Amino acid sequence: MIARQRGAPDVRQARQAMRPPPQIRFHITMAGQAHHVRGALSALTCHLRGQNVPEPVIATTEIVLAEVLNNVVEHALSGGADGQIDLRCRRAGSGLCFEIRDDGRAMPGGTLPEGHLPPVGDRVADLPEGGWGWGLVRRLAQDPSYHRADGRNHMRFRIALPE
Repeated sequence: MIARQRGAPDVRQARQAMRPPPQIRFHITMAGQAHHVRGALSALTCHLRGQNVPEPVIATTEIVLAEVLNNVVEHALSGGADGQIDLRCRRAGSGLCFEIRDDGRAMPGGTLPEGHLPPVGDRVADLPEGGWGWGLVRRLAQDPSYHRADGRNHMRFRIALPE
């Protein structure tokens, strides 16, 4: 029997250190209503915390998804009580990849909004109430894309994980 030197790494520890990070996978289908969006965001953040995703990444994810999902409810599915939203998340390389599908109306022009932020004056009281959503999404998410296929909207984006 070969004795291990004190302080030498155990083979099991070395194998564990070489393992890839755990696969983060999340999938939920919800009715296209605001209270279902809140529930889905809560479930996702709990899942990400359980996978030890850093809090700044979770916060960024919440901001981006809240904007995207609320836009789906308010614009694509407005007036459609039976609308469904499908949210998927998976880890891919050094980021979290998200895909949102819905059966609502198509994006105007078939593309994502440019996301220009509204003009900001010198006083807080002069700040516009709306117009921030797509600007935030474009600044916080990476590689946002959109297409429509088979009567459904498909949006994808990525949130970077720290190395």
